Amino acid sequence: MGYKQHAVVDDHGLVMAVETTAANRHDSQPMLALLDKAGIEPGCRLHADKAYDSRKHREALKARGIKNGIQSKAVKNKPLTVRQLQRNKLITRARYVVERTFSS
Repeated sequence: MGYKQHAVVDDHGLVMAVETTAANRHDSQPMLALLDKAGIEPGCRLHADKAYDSRKHREALKARGIKNGIQSKAVKNKPLTVRQLQRNKLITRARYVVERTFSS
């Protein structure tokens, strides 16, 4: 049995919160717990990859006053629009900070 660590980092790459889960849990499951641990303020934007794209997460962010920076995910027989693809590209540019934090 393995484990995964999930993290929230700020704009500078400093870790704000960490959650450890069993490796067989989907990556998106600890998102709400991480938001609570990190103390994300209303008005902030949360950038995340497609794994977090769900109605549940979008509604949770809205209820907390957190701006949605989750990449859009295509579903079967419904490809992403040009606008969604452009938005995803912008989010990717912001998310590099997370990758940089753990790449060294």
